[in-house]
Amino acid sequence: YNNIAIIYYEQGNYPKALDLYTRSLKLFRQLNDKAGIAGTYNNIAIIYWKQGNYPKALDHYTRSLKLARQLNYKVSIANTYNNIAIIYRLQGNYPKALDHYTRSLKLKRQLNDKAGIARAYNNIAVIYRQQGNYPKALDHYTRSLKLARQLNDKAGIANTYNNIAIIYYEQGNYPKA
Repeated sequence: YNNIAIIYYEQGNYPKALDLYTRSLKLFRQLNDKAGIAGTYNNIAIIYWKQGNYPKALDHYTRSLKLARQLNYKVSIANTYNNIAIIYRLQGNYPKALDHYTRSLKLKRQLNDKAGIARAYNNIAVIYRQQGNYPKALDHYTRSLKLARQLNDKAGIANTYNNIAIIYYEQGNYPKA
């Protein structure tokens, strides 16, 4: 059910994907498969996020996070913190978004996930930029860029340069942008 739901999700058929994720969730509950339940909650949250139903997305991310904590799945915990932060950012709740991005960053560091750390720095920089705190945003973009270069992540490098250029543009520093 989960795999078929992914196909429907990718096709943009969110109602059908949600139906299949719900069926999957029922079976994982019958099996008492907490990892499966957590993953399915996460998948359902993504559907609600894409539909703009942020309260339901947060509810399902929170359920997923609770189970991931019980299982001590640090990768899942870090990723769920990141996803929760995205919802808060979209809602304009920058303090909560920053808090959750920072929690994700802390776990990514513990896991030595350099790509995840780079993305976390980038995400934190977005919050600072949206708050108009350009020095902190530039600092975090610079950290992200350094890791993206170490990883030879060309897309990450290009994205970070673009974000840095936006800051300079917003500051009116057109030559540097």
